[in-house]
Amino acid sequence: MPDHSPGIPVAAHGGPPSRLRPLLIAGLAALAAAALANGVEWTFNNVARPDRRALEWISDVVLSAALALAAYLWLHLRDTRSELARLERVRIVLETELALASQIQRNLLAPVPTDLPGLTLAARLEPAEKVGGDFYDFLRPEEGTLVFILGDVSGKGIPAALVMTAVRAFFRTLARKSPAPAALAEQLSNALHQDTGGAPYATGILGRLDLRSRTLTYVNAGHPPGVVVGAAGCRVAASTGPPLGLLPGARFTEESIVLLAGDLGAFVTDGVTDALDTSRWGGVPAFLEAVLRGAPSPPRPEAICDALMQLAREGPRPSGEGDWYDDRTVVAFALDGPA
Repeated sequence: MPDHSPGIPVAAHGGPPSRLRPLLIAGLAALAAAALANGVEWTFNNVARPDRRALEWISDVVLSAALALAAYLWLHLRDTRSELARLERVRIVLETELALASQIQRNLLAPVPTDLPGLTLAARLEPAEKVGGDFYDFLRPEEGTLVFILGDVSGKGIPAALVMTAVRAFFRTLARKSPAPAALAEQLSNALHQDTGGAPYATGILGRLDLRSRTLTYVNAGHPPGVVVGAAGCRVAASTGPPLGLLPGARFTEESIVLLAGDLGAFVTDGVTDALDTSRWGGVPAFLEAVLRGAPSPPRPEAICDALMQLAREGPRPSGEGDWYDDRTVVAFALDGPA
């Protein structure tokens, strides 16, 4: 997938103008204070008409007050500038750490397998912030078999990213021992619930592709439905259980789809479907089917992923939520053969 890594911000070095600005402000404040003091003194002299000794005493008091005010303003400006500099340093450190965390999270994404006989895969992921809760992963526990997950942790940002890392680790550990999707989903859900108590949780599609029998066995854990489109029509991978980690002792049912030559498949997270308001197409399956059937021939999973991501970027977003944003992920595949 293309690298959209954010640049690490660099602190701006203030030149002479930035250093002179506090001095200029302090000078202007001192002049304003002196003018105010002279005005008070002139008014008092014209109203009270004091003698010379009282006039000298009043002048000393006014001058002292003006100097005290100027000194206070100078100290306040100095403290304000120091605090702004400290906050800028904190911001730079935070931005740098987030950029590093974003790079680490991208490195955790498994490379998309490119040597599967008869199968072409592609995946795209765009976090809403520098880090996010969407992820995908691929494992090959045995020859001719691919186990995968497309997951979406509830929430956004750093909390979702932390849970995402845990879910990925659970998946990689458990999938090597229990590649059957139902057993894998149950173990993964229990492990996550023990850590989080049900909040946050994760939706996901866990699948097992047997390339010898050309069969896709899957569990949909509260996730938007995926589709497989081809000569046999549109087959929908609808929900077969609750979100992962939401309930203790959750049970899942696995379903199977027999794949045919020329079949196309697509799975997405709700950052794609919500951005597009898929109800206008009659629901998520109908929308995904329209995109897959409209793919140029010969259809390529990379082009399908890019098309879905572009549609999501340009989508109307959920009504009434102008500042809405979410992580977006697409996984697509094509089975070799005539469409």
